[in-house]
Amino acid sequence: MNLGLEVLQLKYDIPWWALIAGISVGIRLGLAYFTIKQIRISMIVKSMEKELESNHSMDLAESLANQKAIYQRHGISMWQNFSYSIIQIPFVLLAFWSIRGLCIRPEYVDLASGGFWWFRDLTAVDPYYALPVLTGLVMLISNEIFMKATGTSAGVLARYGSRAFSVFFCWLCTSFPMGVNIYWLGTSFSMGLINLLLCWDRARIFFKIPTKSPQIRYISLSDTPAPAPDPKAPVTLASTTTTVINKAPAVDYSKLTVRPKKSKK
Repeated sequence: MNLGLEVLQLKYDIPWWALIAGISVGIRLGLAYFTIKQIRISMIVKSMEKELESNHSMDLAESLANQKAIYQRHGISMWQNFSYSIIQIPFVLLAFWSIRGLCIRPEYVDLASGGFWWFRDLTAVDPYYALPVLTGLVMLISNEIFMKATGTSAGVLARYGSRAFSVFFCWLCTSFPMGVNIYWLGTSFSMGLINLLLCWDRARIFFKIPTKSPQIRYISLSDTPAPAPDPKAPVTLASTTTTVINKAPAVDYSKLTVRPKKSKK
């Protein structure tokens, strides 16, 4: 991969910082299929929460068998979401090792002047810690958007674990050359944009990702507006959408008179 990056840089005269950023965005876009599948499966699992709660009263063997049957009924497997995460790791790490190798090898002297602004030397660490902090911040925002896109209410341990990892990764990036920081910044930024796009309902429909549950609609046929629902009152929905119609006032048919028909001459 190092040779391929060097050939691209020499043939098209692309600045090293732009080439590294383009590689990071290109890899993340290429792996967007697996991200979409992850979010789709997470939403399906969320819709299975009530079915999975019935496993608590079973023993271990029966619970696993029942859980497997529930997953199969919804067309997914128990380890499918985890496998999509594992598939992406080799591609991301291969690019990381290649770019890191370019930055630490002395024969690639062009990287010493391949940046701009304060990160002119891509082989040196950031003296102002701006790139590591920005990388950790973008990664934190990307993870928060991902949890929102999946629609899952992650537990306290998962939420704070994700935030703690972003802080740890920010500290880890302080020892990386600035070229490597550009790679991780581009990866986190493009991942955040993909997650943000998948929060959009039209994008979810296009990629066949389940959307949020619709709310109750109120339709009034009288002059008096229908009362707003009490948010504290329990509501049971028989279907995805419930329509409430106000009835018109009753008519007293005893007061009606019938006119006799006129005979034809």
